[in-house]
Amino acid sequence: MSQIPCFNLKDVPPEGQVVNRSMTRESLGLRDEDFRVRGPVVLRGQLEREDVGMYRLRGSLDVELDMVCVRCLESYPVDLREAIDLTYMPQSANVAASGEENGQPTTDEMNVSFYEDEELDLSQLVTEQIILALPMQSL
Repeated sequence: MSQIPCFNLKDVPPEGQVVNRSMTRESLGLRDEDFRVRGPVVLRGQLEREDVGMYRLRGSLDVELDMVCVRCLESYPVDLREAIDLTYMPQSANVAASGEENGQPTTDEMNVSFYEDEELDLSQLVTEQIILALPMQSL
């Protein structure tokens, strides 16, 4: 059972809303490149209003992957379980430059994403989190 990977922020009540989405590789636009998604990608958590236009998503991402060892070229399964804690702000707030002199984002800035038109695109979040959790070399 696949659900549309978008979330309408207008529907979030003041007390927050439970997020429980199960998505397929196809609905997320994932291709079999460095890994293959074996089953549904499950996102569970709580979406809360933080401030005017700001939302916070806390929860977990669960997915089973097949990866290929770079040494022996054999496929092996990986159960990926990642904690999620992201702040979402409107795209219009994405105008400030990094506070660091060297241009590197701070830890707080790395946990901020942006949305447009009162809609969160969960496919972008899920894809980013999977890729960030992958090992540098698959052994």
